[in-house]
Amino acid sequence: MIVSSWKGINYVREAPPKSNKPRTDAQIAVQEKFKFVHTLIKPLSPYFTAGFQHQAIHKSEYNVGYSRIYKNAISGVFPDIVVDYSKITISEGSLLPLEFVETSQTISQVLDIAWEVESFKSRCEYDDQLMIAILCNELGLVDGFIGGTDRADLQRSFKFNSKFIGKEISVYVGLYSLNQRNTSHSQFLGQFVAI
Repeated sequence: MIVSSWKGINYVREAPPKSNKPRTDAQIAVQEKFKFVHTLIKPLSPYFTAGFQHQAIHKSEYNVGYSRIYKNAISGVFPDIVVDYSKITISEGSLLPLEFVETSQTISQVLDIAWEVESFKSRCEYDDQLMIAILCNELGLVDGFIGGTDRADLQRSFKFNSKFIGKEISVYVGLYSLNQRNTSHSQFLGQFVAI
């Protein structure tokens, strides 16, 4: 029997029994798919902490992010798993996302992101904080930042990990309010080979 507390919830459960049966091919395929997704998104966990903090009710922010990506961005059966990088999310919420976002890379190892602000509405503020995640799946690494750039800044240049040069990267951006009471739905800014 296991007695524990997690996120303020006390619980008691029976310890799982050990099985002497060999795993079936279907069980192995499901377990390998879970393992694949975990390996893919583990580097994104700091972004999940900020980006899914309001969706994590009776579960961790990581579990919310894992669930969203597993359901929306992953298809196929192991070993033929397909990832739709455009459907990976790092945040969710009702905060307005960036408007008219553009990315470019004119200098080696530097990603430039620019956006516009047409007007400030009730669901955004000048000091909303930017999150940028640059995922290099081949290396299993993420580079980027959480905070330190305001919505009102209208642009940001970021010098990313030199190991990403010549590799395919996927870029995601999200926002969270300075008081951390709200987040935006993240945006996929594209996938390209880093120079």
